[in-house]
Amino acid sequence: MIARCRLFGVEKFEDLFKPWSQLSLKDQGWLDKPSCPMLIVNGKEDLQTPIADLYILLEYGAPKSARVFPGGHMGQTPQTFPTIVNWLKNELS
Repeated sequence: MIARCRLFGVEKFEDLFKPWSQLSLKDQGWLDKPSCPMLIVNGKEDLQTPIADLYILLEYGAPKSARVFPGGHMGQTPQTFPTIVNWLKNELS
C-alpha cells in the first residue's frame, strides 16, 4: 500500500479513496459504452483487483465472460493462462 500512496501523492491509505474514486470507470460512464468481447480473470482473494470489481464490470455493458480462480492476483493457478489462451482462440476464430 505504501507504493500506491506514493503513486497518488498521499500519506495514508484512507487518503487513497478520493483519487481512486476519480478513476472509476463506472462513475465516468465508460462501463455502459459499447466494447469488444472481454474476459475478466480474477483471483478470489485478489488484493490488487478486488473480486467486487469483477461483479461491477459484469453488471454494466456487454459482452463479457468471467472466470474466478482460487488464490490471489488473477488466480495464478496452472489453469489460469490456458483459460485465457483458449478464450482468445475462441474469440479470434
